[in-house]
Amino acid sequence: MSTIAVEGLLERLSGMRVRSATAGGQDGLASRGLDPPVARLTLLLRDGTELSLDLGDENPFDRTRFGRRDGEILAIEGVPEAALDPSPERLLAPPGGG
Repeated sequence: MSTIAVEGLLERLSGMRVRSATAGGQDGLASRGLDPPVARLTLLLRDGTELSLDLGDENPFDRTRFGRRDGEILAIEGVPEAALDPSPERLLAPPGGG
């Protein structure tokens, strides 16, 4: 993946915001598209720490997307389609295009 494509993905991901978080267990993961997740975003920090975010289905009521991080169930707004389908063509499209 090119540097421009990676920068495009990071720009789109920067618009994501957690609207709410609740303690999560295994109950309800499948109904939220989190078992298995639709996508997983993983960030490896310089010190070797790995941060992961599972993305699930879109909530039909408020168009947030379900997510899971460190055992919490999240409602995330602004999840770009590129997070679910990071094809290079989608990443090179102008912001707002995916």
